[in-house]
Amino acid sequence: MKIGLNFPADWETTNQSQYVAAVTKQQDAFIILQLQGEGDDPVQAAYEFLNEANLAGQTVNKLTIGGFPASQTHINSRRQKSSVT
Repeated sequence: MKIGLNFPADWETTNQSQYVAAVTKQQDAFIILQLQGEGDDPVQAAYEFLNEANLAGQTVNKLTIGGFPASQTHINSRRQKSSVT
């Protein structure tokens, strides 16, 4: 993805052409960074992601991170609770 990231030494990382992922040793937290969706509408991209993950019906909020448009949703499924930003 042509970006540089530093993770804590005990996190297991995966660097692929389409995403970068990391998980704690305890597997109680993880992060996945990937491009999502066409165009420049992060809210639409979030809804597309949720539909592909069979998580339709979630609320997506528009926000700004570092001066860039972004979106965030909180997912509460039977298996886990997570935030997607």
